[in-house]
Amino acid sequence: MPLGGYGAYDPNAVRLPSGPPTGTPPPVSFTMIVQTVSSRQRVAALVGIIGAAVVVAGTFVGWVRADVLGFGVRSGNGWNNVMGEVSWGPLFTLIAVAVALCLAPALASVRSEPALMFAGGAAALSVALAVYQLWDISRGAEGVDTTLLVGTPLILAGSLLAAGGSLLSARGTRSAIV
Repeated sequence: MPLGGYGAYDPNAVRLPSGPPTGTPPPVSFTMIVQTVSSRQRVAALVGIIGAAVVVAGTFVGWVRADVLGFGVRSGNGWNNVMGEVSWGPLFTLIAVAVALCLAPALASVRSEPALMFAGGAAALSVALAVYQLWDISRGAEGVDTTLLVGTPLILAGSLLAAGGSLLSARGTRSAIV
């Protein structure tokens, strides 16, 4: 017996017909199931995108006014803190742009679970960072009298809108047969 275990000729082997196939092939039909987004989920995605835009706007508005002993009164926002250094504004802007880009397909009725999950997580991170910023500004420091301005609460409100829109746009699926 040769390598592989089969003989050279097997009289009981099934023989395939030779030549072209006869008859007509069976009809072929393609059915595609697409996950779509309801109108309620599109509105929720739009609310989330508006919330992300509010976050970006909040980075440019004043966050804090500080009376620093020896330096005088200074103001800070998301791009320049009271000491003139870069603040948390670029990070909030990056998160907001990521949330908006992940929610954008839902506006076109395209459902992407990973994108919606990422948008929800990023918006939750933005809420946590905004709460931290509120706490950081309100605790002050020795020799510094701080006054909270509208920027940080605006970022918190936008982050909550983005998180709510992300979570509501991720709820439920609808299948459509195309």
